[in-house]
Order: sequence, then C-alpha cells, then structure tokens
Amino acid sequence: MRKKVWNGNLPEVGEMVAESRGYRLFVTSNSGDWQILKLVSKMPAAKANFWLAWNGQRMAMGKDAVILNAHYPDVFDWVVAQMVVADQ
Repeated sequence: MRKKVWNGNLPEVGEMVAESRGYRLFVTSNSGDWQILKLVSKMPAAKANFWLAWNGQRMAMGKDAVILNAHYPDVFDWVVAQMVVADQ
C-alpha cells in the first residue's frame, strides 16, 4: 500500500519570513506574546503543514512542534534559527 502524501497549503493571511529549498515559513498572526507560525512544505510529504508558536525566546511544544522535532529535527532547528534572526 502506498503512503499518502500531500502538498503544503499556503496560509490565507500572513507574511513569509523565511524560505529554504523545501519549506516556507510564515507568521500568520499574534496571540498575546506568541507569534503564530505556519511551516509549509514545498514538496509532497506525509505531513506538509505545521502550525507552530514562537514567543521571541522559544517554540511552544504543541503537537505539530513535537512531531516536527521528532521526525525532522534539522527543520525544527532551522525554524528556531529563522525566528531568532527575524526577532533581531
């Protein structure tokens, strides 16, 4: 049986803050001290959209952040690095 894959969906609102060969990172909104992020895969993947939150110092470890860190730790580290740079 073939594993299902999807393309990432661009957010309806938000600003792209970073792009790599495989991903686009958007800030979609603010919620209190937290910035709501959407990470979108540019290629078909089993999970192509990740909703994340950043407070200027750390990533909230919600469901999508835990999945991203467990399966794609290099991408997780890239997101954190991009947000540190964006906040400077």
